[in-house]
Amino acid sequence: MRDIFYSELRDRNDEIRKIEASGDTDKIKQGTELLNKAVEIIIKFCNMARKGGLLVLEETACELEDKNGNNYLKAMIMLIVDGTEPQLVEEISAARYFSNGLNGYEGLQYLVFLVGSLAIQAGENPRVIEEKVLALLPEHISSEYRKNHDEYSIETGEKRKPEQDMSVVKKHCTGESPVKFGEDGYFLASVMEYIFTSIDDRSIQRILRDVDNCDLTIAMKGLSGKSRERIFNNLSERLAVMIAEDLDHIGPVRVKDVIESTYKIFSIIIKLINSSEIISPDEKILNGFAKIIGIEQVDITRRKELNEAENELQILLDVYKMQKNKMI
Repeated sequence: MRDIFYSELRDRNDEIRKIEASGDTDKIKQGTELLNKAVEIIIKFCNMARKGGLLVLEETACELEDKNGNNYLKAMIMLIVDGTEPQLVEEISAARYFSNGLNGYEGLQYLVFLVGSLAIQAGENPRVIEEKVLALLPEHISSEYRKNHDEYSIETGEKRKPEQDMSVVKKHCTGESPVKFGEDGYFLASVMEYIFTSIDDRSIQRILRDVDNCDLTIAMKGLSGKSRERIFNNLSERLAVMIAEDLDHIGPVRVKDVIESTYKIFSIIIKLINSSEIISPDEKILNGFAKIIGIEQVDITRRKELNEAENELQILLDVYKMQKNKMI
């Protein structure tokens, strides 16, 4: 399906270039407006879904006028609202695309709707969705869209205030870890606090290259403002803003999910330590801790030197469990 999609994307863009070469100004203007409107409506639906869930899209989708291709978007949104599996949404939408023989601007608009709808269903960040759909358009059309919209907030549609973006990052850089002693995940969260406040920036950047952004966002729910700040400082400004916005959007999360995402990140850290891609001041301690909590990625050739660290950590873990039991 992916190969077919890119083939169709290339063909639709080729057709648009031919239309533009013909000099038909009216058709070019109408087509450009059609594509710009398609991106705008996808972002609108994205923001609605993030605030109120997918079900809130039903009423708005039903209000779409059956013209300019909006009936195609309506059909996709209704499939998503009904809880249809993403693969099935893609298959049904692809069949409708080919059966209607769409081409030129209309065909490209349909592909924008399809990519955007699937991204909305997946709960992706509005900025990522905007990049995805703009990447489908000819460069001069996407550039025009950016020129007209970059000064406006994707989330609100209102004119962006100076420093508005980074303020959402700064508010997450204060406070202590919400995971307290005696609570599930405390031991693992404490180790993560140590890692992100003690290793150098280059090592943090290397870790973040392998970490899924969704796992990072959820794991950051269990970190202090100081650790979050170290992470934000080692991300691009744009990605830092996206993750900060996602921290606001997802709200409270289950402790189980925080522990699971933190565990994944710690597994990556241990792997990078063992491959000597990052250096930790207490490398043996971290590897020992990894073995205790069951991560089987420790270099076999180093097991002997890990024994002492493992014993120390096991004692600490036993003490922690004893103290926790007394609190119950």
